[in-house]
Amino acid sequence: MSTSFFTRKPILQGDLVVLRPFTENDVEDMAVVLADPEVRHLTGSVRTTEEASNAPAQLSPEVRQWYASLAARGDRLDLAIIERTTGSCVGEVVLNELNEADACCNFRILIGAAGRGRGIGTEATRLVLDHAFATTALNRVELEVFAFNPRALHVYESAGFKVEGRLRQTFTFDDQRFDTIVMSVLRGDRTPSRARVHLVPLAADRFPAWLEQSRREYETDLMAAGEPADKARHHAEETLDRVFPARAPVDGHAVFDITDENRTRVGYIWVGRDQEGKDDSWWIWDILIHPEHRGKGFGRAALELAEEHARSEGARDLGLSVFGSNQAARGLYESLGYETVTATMRKRFRPD
Repeated sequence: MSTSFFTRKPILQGDLVVLRPFTENDVEDMAVVLADPEVRHLTGSVRTTEEASNAPAQLSPEVRQWYASLAARGDRLDLAIIERTTGSCVGEVVLNELNEADACCNFRILIGAAGRGRGIGTEATRLVLDHAFATTALNRVELEVFAFNPRALHVYESAGFKVEGRLRQTFTFDDQRFDTIVMSVLRGDRTPSRARVHLVPLAADRFPAWLEQSRREYETDLMAAGEPADKARHHAEETLDRVFPARAPVDGHAVFDITDENRTRVGYIWVGRDQEGKDDSWWIWDILIHPEHRGKGFGRAALELAEEHARSEGARDLGLSVFGSNQAARGLYESLGYETVTATMRKRFRPD
């Protein structure tokens, strides 16, 4: 048994979910998830619809002990899927069956009724794969999925898994025989993902609208950080007027549309020299992924491409700022190698 790959149990931050080691409360939530008829059906835990519908929402002492033992296992990674809006555990994501000699393992995910149909599975899959390939020597992650589960197939394909083959009539449910589909994702499959994302210089005729939108968003952020409304507006206008005096960026600054492989605009990013104007010290001034495109890796890819742009312009470092309450963004930036160099703290007084 290997103990080296998954010794570290991370907390992974996404827009929709947090992935973390199981707590006692999470295990209680898993009793409901594991009793869900669709979970029992799709995981092959039962053979009939009647069996799927008659599971008690409670865990045996043996299963509770199993969850309690996971933190000490270095040969597998089991993380609870926590929905951000409710703080509840809606499922689990697992890397197991590790073969250290060949640098491969199995992937498994299950999500209860409370977490389905909202992109949670897609984001959780991406987060755990990003972590695995970034922090371990894994080369291959594989899985098997029943052919009657097209939703899962779509999630896996969007995360980079590729179909390798089909095992015919391997599972029987309600007296019908179903195929099993074998899929895998390799380290090399995920490296070119940036090729599907593009940074396209913002067109001149779109600058006025973009500037106004950026000003409003910056002003809102400054007020959220505690600045009075009038000061926040002046601060935002002053910053933008300095960099875009003629409705176009000065040298050393660039604004890009972030587009997907179909050239659909999914967001934007503004990168340029830092506040002191140093040629070798650059800054991510603003980045936004439109809500309907979040959780798909566009932000990560855009930041990596922006880093390449800054390097090509002579930058030796790249900085950004993030509000302390934005845990999802902080998790992304840290996973890309950004480190906290300063911190501002504030205490709000309650009215008497």
